[in-house]
Amino acid sequence: MTREQELIAEYEEAMNAPLSERDKELMQSVLEWADIHPNWHKVDDELPPPISDVSPFSNDVFVTDGRSLCKGEYNYTSNSWSVDGKIDNDEITHWMYLPELPI
Repeated sequence: MTREQELIAEYEEAMNAPLSERDKELMQSVLEWADIHPNWHKVDDELPPPISDVSPFSNDVFVTDGRSLCKGEYNYTSNSWSVDGKIDNDEITHWMYLPELPI
């Protein structure tokens, strides 16, 4: 089952109603568009989720201070960013999920 199919199944379960084939096709198109057009998340509004319930770290994400772009992760234990690059932890303003790597 693809990620999109999983999301559609979760939506149907949450709504407690099946979608028509046409609605599933439309939702599939929207999900594919969203993957191609990722969004920046404002750090003041939202942080990347932890990898799991037992891990204090987020997955790797892109981070920016508005001038530079680096890879980083958020540490929920220390409430700070670990950054691979020249951005100071205190200056990160936005983050974005990394795109899925090609297989």
